[in-house]
Amino acid sequence: MGTWQPHVFVDDGGTLGFWTGMAGLDAMELAAAYASLGRTSAAVFPARFRARSGLTQSVAEGQILGFYQLKSFTEPPIVIR
Repeated sequence: MGTWQPHVFVDDGGTLGFWTGMAGLDAMELAAAYASLGRTSAAVFPARFRARSGLTQSVAEGQILGFYQLKSFTEPPIVIR
């Protein structure tokens, strides 16, 4: 997830990323993220994606389980929903 750092476009013309690095999201930032999507956690995740053929030589499809935070360099990222 840290390598891909996926984003989506939101209605206000901005983007929303699902990789939060070590900073993570506090409760207000998480609420703002869902508000920008206009949906609840259950309506968003898991989010599935697939790139059109020929657009990437990397990961072409998968799913995003939530917002990801890296708490430690020795542990896998945690999922924030």
